[in-house]
Order: sequence, then C-alpha cells, then structure tokens
Amino acid sequence: MCFIGTAHGDVAALCPAGTDTVSYVDDDGNYVFKDLQSGEVTVHMRPGPVEGDPQACWLPTAGASRSICGPGTTSWTYPKDGFLITEELGPDGKPRIRFQTPLGPLIP
Repeated sequence: MCFIGTAHGDVAALCPAGTDTVSYVDDDGNYVFKDLQSGEVTVHMRPGPVEGDPQACWLPTAGASRSICGPGTTSWTYPKDGFLITEELGPDGKPRIRFQTPLGPLIP
C-alpha cells in the first residue's frame, strides 16, 4: 500500500516497484484505495465518523467543520500539504497532532 495524495499522484516516483494498491483522497473528500491491476477504487473512509470506530473521524480537508463528527470523537484524520494528519485529544482536552503520514509507502 502506498499513499499518493490524489488520484493524479505519481505512483512511479512515490511507491516502490511492485506496489499493487495505492491510497489517496478523491475529489469528494473520501479516502480511497485503488487496485492498480484492476483499476477498482474502494472507498475506505467517507467524511464523518469512521465506520466501526465512533471515536474516530475522517475530515475531507484540514479546515473542514468538525461538526460532521460524532460527539464522542477523540481523533481526527485529514489530508494537509501532502500528509495525512492524525490528531487526538490530549490529556488537557485539546487536540494535538499524534502523527503525520507522508506520501509514499504505508508501513504496516
């Protein structure tokens, strides 16, 4: 799996040889996976609460309203400047950046 940012990301420059699946943010703000062999695109996360994890929320942009998230949300992920940013509520109750995922291979 390799994160290429957008549907037009440069797979050859960003991903190792043999990459079979890429991920990116589509024009609707969904985080999607694309099988490079079949061309099939699967929506992994739509804007709003993450299915199966009501405390997590996918935001289509850094400036998106967090009101699309559920009231118990404690972590938010969104694209910004070529990174996937994940924030979480800190002990002080304020959001803080937990990690930033750059373009390129996603290490499990």
